Amino acid sequence: MKSIPSAKFIVSLAILFAPAFILLVEHSYGSLRGEDAWLGQEHPVQVHAMDVVLQLHRERRVTVTERLQVEMLDGRSHGIYRLLPLAAQPPARKAEAPLLRVLEASIDGVPCRTDDLKAIFGTQNVAVFLRDRSRTLSPGMHAFTLVYEMTGTAGFGFGRDDDWIDWNVTGSGWGNGVLASSCTVVPAEGAPLSRQVAFHGDRDSPAPPVELGEAKLADGRTCFVYRARGPVNKYQHFTVHASFPKGTVPEPALYRPGEDADFTWQCAGACAFSLALCLVLWLCWGRDPKPGPIVPLCAPPRLPKDLAGRLGLEADRPLSPAQLHYLAGDCTLESPGLAAVFLSLAAKGRCRLAGKSGEGYSVERLEPEAGAAQEALSREEEAVLNALPEGKVMLNEVDPRLLNSLKAECRWTLGQDFGGLFRTARLLRFAGFAVPLFLLAFIQLSHTQLLRCFGPAWPDYPWNAVKLIIALLVSGTVLSLMLPRQNVVGRGWKWLGRIALLLCGAFFMALLFLPKPVVDDVLSSPLKCILPDATALQAALFFGTMLWPVLVGPLMQSKTRELARLQEQIAGFALYLKAAEAPGLSALNPPSEDLALYARLLPYACALELEKAWAGRFERQLADLGNRAAGQAGWIGGLLGAGFSPSGFARAVSS
Repeated sequence: MKSIPSAKFIVSLAILFAPAFILLVEHSYGSLRGEDAWLGQEHPVQVHAMDVVLQLHRERRVTVTERLQVEMLDGRSHGIYRLLPLAAQPPARKAEAPLLRVLEASIDGVPCRTDDLKAIFGTQNVAVFLRDRSRTLSPGMHAFTLVYEMTGTAGFGFGRDDDWIDWNVTGSGWGNGVLASSCTVVPAEGAPLSRQVAFHGDRDSPAPPVELGEAKLADGRTCFVYRARGPVNKYQHFTVHASFPKGTVPEPALYRPGEDADFTWQCAGACAFSLALCLVLWLCWGRDPKPGPIVPLCAPPRLPKDLAGRLGLEADRPLSPAQLHYLAGDCTLESPGLAAVFLSLAAKGRCRLAGKSGEGYSVERLEPEAGAAQEALSREEEAVLNALPEGKVMLNEVDPRLLNSLKAECRWTLGQDFGGLFRTARLLRFAGFAVPLFLLAFIQLSHTQLLRCFGPAWPDYPWNAVKLIIALLVSGTVLSLMLPRQNVVGRGWKWLGRIALLLCGAFFMALLFLPKPVVDDVLSSPLKCILPDATALQAALFFGTMLWPVLVGPLMQSKTRELARLQEQIAGFALYLKAAEAPGLSALNPPSEDLALYARLLPYACALELEKAWAGRFERQLADLGNRAAGQAGWIGGLLGAGFSPSGFARAVSS
């Protein structure tokens, strides 16, 4: 049964994790502005005419001249931008990745910057801005000119008999479309064009409304001319196709991930470094003290005077059942600890227990009798008693939130008293996550962005690197905070469930703020965008780097020497409670085993989940329980006579 504070903690982490997830997706997919701004222009414009000239060269190079007549509709825009595809399909080797160089840019004949570019990471596009940052353009018609040179394989295709170029003339993101558009393809020297094809609208639409023609240059070369017969609306394409002889453009050497030994060694080095770092952190700071001998104890252990003084607790009092359970579980509290609190309160006359298996169990708070001597309560018992409502509480009918709140009160009080005895090692866990993730960020940037030609020369490269690193560090921090206690399989499964809940919550929260095209890509192949064009071995080494902190991280949490010694004493006390043959403990001078001893130590046995073994020591006496024996059993005698089962009560508290 999950506690309310734990659920709130997970929801809070999901809210914290969502921005990191958005940053990670933004790094992988590009700008996350609104749909219109992401695909088109930030302010409404109307493109009246767009004329494009493609000049092919033999060096796998294209010179593009674009002339646009654009009407500014609201007078708030500084200009426009063009999204240009830049990636090779299939990808070329990193050394032959496509490059873009802007040769000329102007607005109404006035030159503007040629280095005003933005690499849209993950979308394989580059935004080239034609704008004047110092002023907005007045409403009305404006002439834009853009001349750029693209080197590489973007747009080129290579077949068995001939090669070709496919070019999206207008793009598909103009909010109000393009009213008139044309394209002229100029062949390379000595490479005549053939197979003139064009698509306007959808590629599968019959009879594309494109006018095909030819034009002669002064040197005798024949150009292909394409003219759209109608407007190119938003999300539509005006794509031209022209073939040329095989060998005109040298075919590139394709990028094969299996041959990229540098990237494989980088992933292997990061994986080995992550493992070595985790082991060094554990060996130097995360190991538990060496275990000492376990000696059976016939009574609950007491706090050493120096430790009690440091914690502000009484040194001469034995540990309470809840404290025993909390310390034995590495400063965690589970349902048996809360059941032990109720049994201890009943033993001290502060609450009444009733019920039996099959009918349910109840807890009722009792007020102390005036003038009667009362046994002192521990701090966590006082907290639970104060939080327990008036009247009888049926455990099988009560709202689970009540038991969760009682457990939370008890856990918080115990944490205030003993929380410092277990080192959660949050700084070590953060270092174990953060350093490998920081290294992976640079490996991912090197592999993904340089493969797509977005190198450090691009103006926004540092910011995108920062976004990725922030996303990974926040993710690592959140995961490190959620690591389970060490060496506990049950808590490990619970932690995996929390991680799954966290990731699902953050994923769906992030989807609320992502544009539809990005959502489609995220749902289709998220891992391919994080690490594209990688072999199974490279991906395993890359993501294995993040696995070591998950596996070794819980081991970095360690006990203090004081907690280790107390746990040794608690283990010795547990040996006494579950000893099958009591005569074997005669050398310890144990107390006489009567029902009074059974009643006195029953809350401790329940705290250590040894109530059945403890009852087995008194099997004959409990079987002969009568009115006389019930009086000897003290507070538990009447309950046992009425069919009360301590183990059944413990199950009712945890159900």
